[in-house]
Amino acid sequence: MSKPVRTLLASSLACCLTAVLGFAQVNVVVAGGTGETVQGVLCNQQGLARTADGRLWAITYYNDGKGNYAKSQFDRIYVSSDNGKTWKLATTTRTQGSVRGSLRTDVDGQTLHVAWQANDSTTSTSFYSVYYATYDTIKGQWNGSDFQVAKGVNSNNQYLNPDVAVTPKGTVVVCYNGHRQSPSWSGRMRYLKNNTWSSEQRINSDTYGIMQDVQVHGEDAYFAYRTNSGLYGIRCRRFDTAKGAWGTEGEMQVSQANTTNTGPASSGNNLVVTPNGDIFVIYCKGASTAGKGEIWVGISKANQFKFSTQLKIDSDPSLLGGNHTYYSYGLARTGDIVNVIYSKLSESNNKLYQRWIANYQLLPPIPLTIATGGTKEFEFVSAHRNSSGFHGLMALLTDRGTTGGRALAYVRPTEGASVLHGAGCAGTLSETPMLQAASMPGLGGKLDCALSQLPKTTPGVLFLGVNAQMLGPIPLPLDLSILGLNGCSLYQDVVLPIGYASKADGTASVQLPMPNDPKFAGVPIYFQSFVVAPSATPGNAIMTNGIAMTAR
Repeated sequence: MSKPVRTLLASSLACCLTAVLGFAQVNVVVAGGTGETVQGVLCNQQGLARTADGRLWAITYYNDGKGNYAKSQFDRIYVSSDNGKTWKLATTTRTQGSVRGSLRTDVDGQTLHVAWQANDSTTSTSFYSVYYATYDTIKGQWNGSDFQVAKGVNSNNQYLNPDVAVTPKGTVVVCYNGHRQSPSWSGRMRYLKNNTWSSEQRINSDTYGIMQDVQVHGEDAYFAYRTNSGLYGIRCRRFDTAKGAWGTEGEMQVSQANTTNTGPASSGNNLVVTPNGDIFVIYCKGASTAGKGEIWVGISKANQFKFSTQLKIDSDPSLLGGNHTYYSYGLARTGDIVNVIYSKLSESNNKLYQRWIANYQLLPPIPLTIATGGTKEFEFVSAHRNSSGFHGLMALLTDRGTTGGRALAYVRPTEGASVLHGAGCAGTLSETPMLQAASMPGLGGKLDCALSQLPKTTPGVLFLGVNAQMLGPIPLPLDLSILGLNGCSLYQDVVLPIGYASKADGTASVQLPMPNDPKFAGVPIYFQSFVVAPSATPGNAIMTNGIAMTAR
């Protein structure tokens, strides 16, 4: 087949995919007013979160432009009840001088974990610290007081660019990096487990580690970051929060494993871990002069801990290698599909592109243009890549070409989502049964529920509900120890019970039809399963986690 014919077919495919997937408009979260400055977050931070009630949350930076140092700067959290079309201010961080933050949804489906860097100085001399707090989205209020994860004390010992994640068992991980080229200029992390903060852990073992981000898979936390050696190499490392120890495989080389990588990689990277344990890390490489810039994704297949698969996403000649930082590309997970969302410096970041990776193959043959804007309109891309749940494609963007700046949200309007909603319980069993969505919920389609880590060939009941606040007159969640299910809770009402039996491998699946009725769009439906488990609890049963599905 000739090259012109292949190009024509690729263009036709891209047009068809664009029509089928129904790309969304980019909507404004907030725009800066006269004298003000507004930004989203960096590519290694998580700027968007979805709660079990279907709402979206975005964290942005705000400066009032009055020059009052810390008193002029805050991180703000906005909320959308219509899948990202319109937004309103929900709350503001309580620490003065807040600059860049990250947020995630808790296992309960309604609490936001928020980490940010800030200083509270009222003078031009300021040193950044990292703070953490939780926000109750149902009550609309912060819980407790801010916790100082890392304290900045001078220009060589201050802490920047935090990211936050939470494991299925509720362990919270906050990572950040030091400032300046010194022993403090390294990636750091702490984790909150059983209401106790760990000591600080150094992520990188090289000279320094910066621009780290974190994703969890089970109770493991994965970090991607840039180091000094190996041509300013991008690396990855795993920490087991259950054991409190780093993985025995050590640091994994990402960009250095690219056999075409003859030039240095640059700062600006992030990672995704898919449900089966594959690790994807995006990065760029270039040279000391423009003309050789490229965007790549390295892939380590589950449990191999070697980035032996390398996919070139696109060329962006203006990208430089070495001590440069770019925020214009990111990964977004939708099930087992990993999407790449990016703009190009060589095009002044005025177009937003998408490609995706399925079965370790890059699709489509040519990148899809999913949005077009002005100069620097898509300079920062924070793609949503949470390891839990089943989310549609979305990203928080920063327009730096508009006076005052804007934070923008790209959200696919036709895709539903599932969100964890409450933790399961295992009793005396070694594994906690898991309930997950197996596909994207959609109107006129099916709601697919996948269960795993169940007792073998054992009956269970899947509960379908529509209310996560009340079970008749009883407030939720309901402690089930009254029924002998010690350590278990019910997180929803019960409208329809559905019986099933697990297979010999401890798995089961349940499918339910979803009416093709617009009135169900955006309405969350809740699921949780009761599982027979003799002797595991005094009540001889345990519970899975809950999930909330929202169809579009």
